[in-house]
Amino acid sequence: METSWKTIDQGICVLFDENVVHIQSNEALVFLLRAERKKGAFRAAADIKTAYRKANGTELPISDRSLACEIYWHYRIWKRAAEYERKHGKRKISDWFLRHMETIDCGDKKSDNNRFLWDFLALFF
Repeated sequence: METSWKTIDQGICVLFDENVVHIQSNEALVFLLRAERKKGAFRAAADIKTAYRKANGTELPISDRSLACEIYWHYRIWKRAAEYERKHGKRKISDWFLRHMETIDCGDKKSDNNRFLWDFLALFF
């Protein structure tokens, strides 16, 4: 498994563990999602899964749709928290959201206790 952050296509930074990928909400990811929205989330998911396969020799056991959905909605929540902070100046709520959105942790059903949620939401994504 990877032990340090790696920059992949589109400038996205990832760290791989067994059946888990950690994704930084960096400038490159935000730019991609702002520019392409859901399409950008699918591109990011495909690039991440390809990089995982190359790095580990196995597939990341998360569907493309579920991974894209999780990436996209983490970004949307992060964006709303940042907008709320700018508009209202209330940092307690937005600080919590922003801190928890800095890194998106995506794992399989055994490694990620909310994978079921993203799998379900992906049905409508």
